[in-house]
Amino acid sequence: VLEKRTERARKNPQRIVLPEGDEERTLEAANILLRDQLAKLILIGPKQRIEDMAREKGYEYIFNKETFKGEAPKVNVVDTTGAGDCFVGAFVSMLAKEKDINKETLDIVTKIASLSTTRPGSSVSSPSSDEVKDIL
Repeated sequence: VLEKRTERARKNPQRIVLPEGDEERTLEAANILLRDQLAKLILIGPKQRIEDMAREKGYEYIFNKETFKGEAPKVNVVDTTGAGDCFVGAFVSMLAKEKDINKETLDIVTKIASLSTTRPGSSVSSPSSDEVKDIL
């Protein structure tokens, strides 16, 4: 029964409002829902505190039974639209250049995606090639 509901949620993710967005248990639940692509979320709570808590959580990536963990850099977030796309684009670009998937690679793509959140918009917020070179 749970598998059927999970698959249905993935096919048609609904918007869910999570009050108390600055509580640990709420962020853990949000992480699971987003990771598994089960819902579109709205977190209610102090924006800066939620961002700080999420940043402290950082990322966790598992590849070939090896786990990499890191933190997102502290930036002045203006708009998160396109940050995930920016992360994926940077990640795929690194893979295409035959870079190993390691903590350094993930830190780089996380910095690139974080920089994209400092400006409004989606594709227009992506860092320029000069900005990416500065990160590398």
